[in-house]
Amino acid sequence: MSMYVNNCLCVIKLMDITWMSDLVCKKLRNKPLISQNLQENKIENQILCSVKPPEVGHTFHRNVVIKELKDNFNEIITSLYIEQSYLGLFDHELDHVLGMVLIEMLKQTALIGIKKLLNIYAHRLELIECDVIFFAFCEIKTKTEYSLNKNELKKELLLNKDKIIKVHLSILQSNKVITSGSLMFKHVSLIN
Repeated sequence: MSMYVNNCLCVIKLMDITWMSDLVCKKLRNKPLISQNLQENKIENQILCSVKPPEVGHTFHRNVVIKELKDNFNEIITSLYIEQSYLGLFDHELDHVLGMVLIEMLKQTALIGIKKLLNIYAHRLELIECDVIFFAFCEIKTKTEYSLNKNELKKELLLNKDKIIKVHLSILQSNKVITSGSLMFKHVSLIN
């Protein structure tokens, strides 16, 4: 794996796909009916998302991973939308949601919140930092929600004068935080 920042090679890492033995993985997961759950969960969730791809920086509707957008007085809440048959996000059979899909969920919810609070569109924002910690596996069949606190985001924006927007985040499953961290965006102009 090679990681580039601004077209500059920063990290090279050789990775072995079998980083964890089957025995260790089974102990960690402690889920006896994983294969049965996968078969039952083809495309169980057919709710179409009201979020349009350009609102979250995409052009293809299958890349939108949030649904059930709720905007109330203090917060914006989204739920994770999983389409396991889409190879762009699920290229092999899994019993949990990939970390990159969760990061995409956070990014999309943050972009919706920034648009609603600041009227800055996704195409005017560049993700410049992602600091995320995963505490537990994200189970596929369990409702997964992200809540963006509008008041916290407004406070962050008042303190910041550099066109940098930092969004603090958490993902909850069964009222338990499974992921938390922050995303930082830079407001970019269309004309250089």
